Amino acid sequence: MVLCATACDGGADEDAARPCAGLLLPAKAEASLPTGLPAGIDGATFYELQKVGSTRLHHARAAGDDIVAVRDAVERAYTDAGITIEGRDAEPPAEAELQWSVGDREGSVRVTPLCEGYVRLIYRVGPR
Repeated sequence: MVLCATACDGGADEDAARPCAGLLLPAKAEASLPTGLPAGIDGATFYELQKVGSTRLHHARAAGDDIVAVRDAVERAYTDAGITIEGRDAEPPAEAELQWSVGDREGSVRVTPLCEGYVRLIYRVGPR
């Protein structure tokens, strides 16, 4: 399922201001992160898991509208958990992202606006 196939073409400012009706999908247990990887943000709801080869994309949402602050909260949680931050960037208001590695895994966390009062987080987890 792709939530933004056509609706997200308008840009991040429009996404941040659009109503959330139909966009706040229910939680699904199978979409949760693997053990050892913190969500990094209180109240994150994991609602979709995509598999691309051996890589997994865990889709979540959280209340908030500051994508950089959400990315920074995830970064602090990862650092506190002993996960190495390999890089980070931000292009507000469109996205904020970090890349990480730990043990035999690597990945990224991308934060974008979802709708009014919510951000979307996509946690990419794969082998090194």
